[in-house]
Amino acid sequence: MSNYYHDMTQLINTTHDAQTLDFYRENVQHIKDTEKISQKEYLMLLSMLSEKAIPLTASVAQASKFEIGDTYSTRSICDHDCIFEIKVISRTDKMLTYDYSSDTRRSKIKIDADGNEYITPDNYSMAPTFRANKRTA
Repeated sequence: MSNYYHDMTQLINTTHDAQTLDFYRENVQHIKDTEKISQKEYLMLLSMLSEKAIPLTASVAQASKFEIGDTYSTRSICDHDCIFEIKVISRTDKMLTYDYSSDTRRSKIKIDADGNEYITPDNYSMAPTFRANKRTA
């Protein structure tokens, strides 16, 4: 293993700042491009950077999940004064059972780009979307 590889390994292992890790990722690419580390060392460093970055980004924001017994609301796309509500009855990791418009329904739980759960009880263009981070007080 090269000296560059050992130096980068030490830097990565002692860093806890996401911005610095991004800088190291760029630096590793530059070191590889100038052929100071092998392809194998490059891939190992990228793997280390990826493993280190996951806990940092996960701790920044806690993803919202639907909770049993809670009520969630959303507004209509067409009429701002129209508010839809659901009350969660039960849930599994993938499915949500809830009361909606005096019916008991089940929907698949989906995850948005921020890691928050959401469901769409109906399947039409203006259908409401209920998000776990929009809990009714």
